[in-house]
Amino acid sequence: MEINDEFDINIISLSDIGEGIGMIGEKIIFVPRTKPGDSVKVRITEIMNKTVYGVAIKILEDVLDGTETGEEDYSGEDSFDYEQQ
Repeated sequence: MEINDEFDINIISLSDIGEGIGMIGEKIIFVPRTKPGDSVKVRITEIMNKTVYGVAIKILEDVLDGTETGEEDYSGEDSFDYEQQ
């Protein structure tokens, strides 16, 4: 795994600060602007021991409405509001 690699993952929970948490193998990945149940394509931005940080570049399935979007770019810095998380 290297910086800028891309993976499809499922978000399984939220961190204390509201970032989505997923897994890539045995590594935990934190992905802002995602929520549990989302399937996302992420780009790796930082790797530290067993922890990885990434950005969602595409929401593959949105848990709020169950749709497969596949078109939207979520790589910005904004966060979901609390109700969506």
